[in-house]
Amino acid sequence: NKEEMTQKGCLAGASIMLLMACGLLLLVATTVVSAQGSTTFQRNQLVESDFEDEFFDDDLIDEPKKAGSSQSHAETTTTTTSATPPQEIETEDDTEDAESQPTKEEPTKAPDTASHVKTLGFVPDRTYYLELGYAVVLVIYFLFYWQGRRQNEIVVKTWGAQYQRLFRENFSKVGDSAMMTKESPNEFRLVATGRRNCVGLEASIKLRCRHDLFTSLYYLVSPTDDLATFEVALRPDKMQPYTLVVASKRAERGLLAQFPEIKEQTIAVNHNIDELAKVPLGVWTDCPEAVQLALTRDVALTIAKYSNLFVSLYVTDQSKNSTYKKLLRVTYRIPPKEEIEQLDTLMRMLFYFIDSLPKIKLPPSAKARAEKRRNQLMLEARKAKQAAQQEKAQAKKQEKLAEQKKVMTDEQRAKLEQKERRRALKKRQGKAKIMFA
Repeated sequence: NKEEMTQKGCLAGASIMLLMACGLLLLVATTVVSAQGSTTFQRNQLVESDFEDEFFDDDLIDEPKKAGSSQSHAETTTTTTSATPPQEIETEDDTEDAESQPTKEEPTKAPDTASHVKTLGFVPDRTYYLELGYAVVLVIYFLFYWQGRRQNEIVVKTWGAQYQRLFRENFSKVGDSAMMTKESPNEFRLVATGRRNCVGLEASIKLRCRHDLFTSLYYLVSPTDDLATFEVALRPDKMQPYTLVVASKRAERGLLAQFPEIKEQTIAVNHNIDELAKVPLGVWTDCPEAVQLALTRDVALTIAKYSNLFVSLYVTDQSKNSTYKKLLRVTYRIPPKEEIEQLDTLMRMLFYFIDSLPKIKLPPSAKARAEKRRNQLMLEARKAKQAAQQEKAQAKKQEKLAEQKKVMTDEQRAKLEQKERRRALKKRQGKAKIMFA
């Protein structure tokens, strides 16, 4: 059954990719055809202009005008000659004067060039190849959206069916009307409450954007994974002061960018655990003793065995991006639905973290160092906040003073500047101490 499902999934993915490639090829072909059509249309326009210049030559049009004017002049002369009395005969001089006078030509109507061009077949027929290509791409996009959304729903339903019983055994309330809440076509959320050692759990399932055609093309260059992130709000009285981050090298940079306080509160250390020697992991903490206490031998063996699915572990008592200060955050990769059982051990390790990490007992010296470091960070944060407030107040004061100077006279402005110089000089010199013997 698993092999058949795998083959069906591969066939479906291959068919979608083949359909997408055909659509792209059709779009390119229609673009080329439309470009050729525009070139043919421009060539036909050039032929039309040449045809008009040759067929409707000015000399050819002027000759009929001249012939018509001479014929009308002859008829006018004949009519005039027949109508005049016999005793009034025009002389040769009068005839020459009449011929020398310019005759008034009537405007001739230009021939209909459109009809001639249409009969010769120079007007190209309109084609719709480009519009057809766009329509095909839209159809492929919507088919891809429907297929990708369906695949994401199948992944979530498979994950939920596999671990629904595990969540209901550990929490008194899982979800609302349904176990999972759909946030978007590739994001789902689960909320569970009612368990010891924690306030609640929020699971965020972020899958690949299989429904987006262009994002799927981007995944060919930069692939990504389906991720399941679990954020657990720990109880305030159940955890000692320490911060621990364990992340794969691939996910370390993204985690540090998402939580910049990690670099402020912790330093990178070597875990010195033999079971994790061959696993590329980055470890950050403010209490090196917590590494050995949290990453026991069983935990290290589990992470090493399922290193392809383990992404990160982040536990802290001074979180800034959450409502609760004491936070446990674990991220796993979701395997294909045919191999979802590989996640069973890691899911059980999640609940082990909820029960074990808050109960870690630090040595008194390590606890004292951690508390001292936290007090120092709090003092630095307070000083930075006060400096920002003072800078803001000073900028506001300078802005108000600049507005007052705009309405002052030159004399008032000079007095104000002299007063500011005296104040600055007095502040630079400081207070003088007078001692009496």
